[in-house]
Amino acid sequence: MKTRKLVEGAIIAAIYAVFLVINLYTAGVLEYMIYLVMPIPFVVYGYKYGWKYNLMLVFTTSVITIFVSLPTTLIYMITANAVGLAIGHGLNKGWSTRNIFLAIIVICGIFNILTMTIFSALFDIDLLRDAKEIYNLCSELLASINININVSLDQIVTLMIPISILTILMESYFMMFVSLLFANRIGLKVTMKFNIFYLRLPKWVAFIAILCIIYAPFTQMDLSITSILFQFVYYSGLIALIVEGIIAISFVSIVKGHRWLPMLVAITAFIPFVNYFHCICGIIDIFSDFRTKLLYNNRTY
Repeated sequence: MKTRKLVEGAIIAAIYAVFLVINLYTAGVLEYMIYLVMPIPFVVYGYKYGWKYNLMLVFTTSVITIFVSLPTTLIYMITANAVGLAIGHGLNKGWSTRNIFLAIIVICGIFNILTMTIFSALFDIDLLRDAKEIYNLCSELLASINININVSLDQIVTLMIPISILTILMESYFMMFVSLLFANRIGLKVTMKFNIFYLRLPKWVAFIAILCIIYAPFTQMDLSITSILFQFVYYSGLIALIVEGIIAISFVSIVKGHRWLPMLVAITAFIPFVNYFHCICGIIDIFSDFRTKLLYNNRTY
């Protein structure tokens, strides 16, 4: 049995190395697509053999990545390895889909923060410097054709933060969905089905989000790392509450037979001030659990 574990791990590591070599010869064109599906082998291996053997495999593939990849690929692959380790361990231990999904979001968020701080320093990548250069280049280009930019760099960076958070949410959902789908397709006894309408955030997330929303008006927003990190946490909490509110309203509308309403609710979340209504609904849902009460009150026996 131990030999089989080692052999399967070696096969996964070899396939992993082949993908990295192909990506290297294509100048990193495939790295993002590989990043989204790379957790799958670690999910399967971790589910079958536990987190200890999976951690050894993750360490081995991470070392391979250091020697056979570009710096950006290294960041992507280490994140994918950590996500695969978390999903595999969660499925092996019977975690709820909510906890696994939150673990993926936290891992992706941490690695995004590390990319802006530690990794950027190691690889001499200054995101703010690059953003300023791109901003100045675009300003000069538009000025040459008599078009003035009325948006400051601070506003652009502030806008990029919620876009980055939404990207993390979509990546996390996709990796979760693909991993569970693949695990079921190959015959693993994974009975967990991921349905976002049953997702409910824990109360401590709501507390942190509410504190950040209250504290935000008294904070000076600029391009410092501290300010950007606070904005990252602030928008993460705000978007989490808005998503919770959208899920709650959509769930109620489906239970009441209004199946067209969820799409409208999702669209209105992008309207200023209206999204705060979704945020309030999310807070109410987290602390009252009215979705569960509504579901059981409408169930017929």
